[in-house]
Amino acid sequence: MSTSSTSQKFRIPHPNESGCTLVGIIEQVTNNASIDMSNNLRPIALILHGVLGHKDYLFQKRLALRLPLDSCRFDFRANHESNGSWRMSGFDQDVEDIKAVVSHLTQLGYRVELVVAHSRGSVAAMRWISTTPEGRGISGFVNVAGRYRMELIDVYRTMWNEEFEKNGFAVWKARVAKKDVAFIVRPKDLDEFASFDTSYVWTEFPQSVDVLTIQGLRDKMVPPFDAIIYARAFSGRPYATHTLHLIEEADHNFFGHYDEVVNTMLGWWDNKTRVMATTGSDDAKPSFLVQPPFDHDSSGDCILQTPCGTQFKVFRNILSLASPVFKTMFDLPQPSISSSPTVDLANLPIIVVTETAKVMQELLRILYPMEVVQLRSIDLVFSLVEACDKYEIPLSKVVAAARDLFSKAWFTKLTTDPLEMYALAWRLKLSPDAERLSDHTHHADLKNDARMTKLVGQSGTLQSLMQLYDLRLRREKHIRVVMDAFKPRQYFCAHHKAKSQQQTSQFEKLMRNVLDDPNPVNRHIVPCLRTRPPAWPSGLRVVCGESPGCFSFEGADQRIENAILELFRLFLAHPDEIIGF
Repeated sequence: MSTSSTSQKFRIPHPNESGCTLVGIIEQVTNNASIDMSNNLRPIALILHGVLGHKDYLFQKRLALRLPLDSCRFDFRANHESNGSWRMSGFDQDVEDIKAVVSHLTQLGYRVELVVAHSRGSVAAMRWISTTPEGRGISGFVNVAGRYRMELIDVYRTMWNEEFEKNGFAVWKARVAKKDVAFIVRPKDLDEFASFDTSYVWTEFPQSVDVLTIQGLRDKMVPPFDAIIYARAFSGRPYATHTLHLIEEADHNFFGHYDEVVNTMLGWWDNKTRVMATTGSDDAKPSFLVQPPFDHDSSGDCILQTPCGTQFKVFRNILSLASPVFKTMFDLPQPSISSSPTVDLANLPIIVVTETAKVMQELLRILYPMEVVQLRSIDLVFSLVEACDKYEIPLSKVVAAARDLFSKAWFTKLTTDPLEMYALAWRLKLSPDAERLSDHTHHADLKNDARMTKLVGQSGTLQSLMQLYDLRLRREKHIRVVMDAFKPRQYFCAHHKAKSQQQTSQFEKLMRNVLDDPNPVNRHIVPCLRTRPPAWPSGLRVVCGESPGCFSFEGADQRIENAILELFRLFLAHPDEIIGF
């Protein structure tokens, strides 16, 4: 299979990070006039690289040049040509990057039809596919060496354990696109990485997306058995297929096997498109599988139909008791139906609703007298809140289903924007949770107008933002109190003052980093106090002949300990949460 194409580079500002620009390339096929242009949108493949990779890394460019449809590949933020911040556990950032690029492609007249992703890119891709309308609308996904058991990262812990013990962090050095790069990794980053929940793929990954998984059996980064787990998860879906391709001699990056990887993908895609052509299209596959007791085989006296055509069989009386809006809708004249609750669907009245199938099913689940199923998607909870507002349903119904999101270990199960969780707590009127979650927003850019507008919109009140402004002001004032209490010049003679001023600046920088962590505890604070002033480097701890009051004077240990105790007290008094509402 050979195609000719033209390359078009693009740069787009990141909507969620000020000063960040994402850089990518669109390969446009020039010799294929038979491309399906349904919905007046041109299909495109999205190609995603792995950790410390880039858009032309490994097999990506080779694949782009051979695909029979247009393709887009880009550098995730802080990788190669894309700037911005990077986190070892930043899967939420990766999903945001995908959303930004897909939005750009939509503006250019594209719809994503196929996603090909390697390693970390695959983990992010599956989350995007499972949680966004654009993702659920694709027809094919290629999972190349994607990790499932996130906790199996001994290779990283072994690599950095010595640096963690020595410095409290490690520097990950690598060579990307012929350039040396370095990123800071902290122990908490590995903890968050290990706690990222991938189990949602069993229940939330779309029922109609065909999947190809490619795995090298000599992979030392991702255990090959993870591919088997994904095969089990994706093979049980009634309306889609899963294909597993193992390469015996391939490592994590498939060095020496690029042709086999690309040929496998192209063969799988060619077979898929030929099947679609034979059956007419992929439209025969339901985009959503309705669960009992709302499916066609269940009892009910009315049909709710979503914009995509998905139908839910419901009892009007149950919904009328829960929502005055539903009651009014059902009181309007409807076609007459049989008294039998199992009457043929053709004889049931159909009411069209505007919610997506996923949102409508979860809304019905919280309204019906059935066991509450805990929701794990923040986007879904926000959508349910909007639906409750629309149908005048008490938010207590949503609160009961969203309790897991606000558990004490929420941040070990989800990697998401803390501001979204904070906004959701405000929206659901959960004051204690909003207070606790505000402690995780210290790194948020409150000067980002677009992000703050989103916060106010999600929380439903300007007060959520004003409380954060107040918290920042109180924190900054207290830092000044801490620094005023730490007066190195009063403890040093003229001979040592210049050196003390340099140490003071270093101490303030480290102190801010420590206090920006949620709830800094003793194990964070004590090393800060004892590895920076007033516990000075040994080079300054010499007998000073100028002044017995100098910290460098022999016998100054007691004064140092007194300074440490005072600073420790001030650290513990540092404001870290909003006052409440």
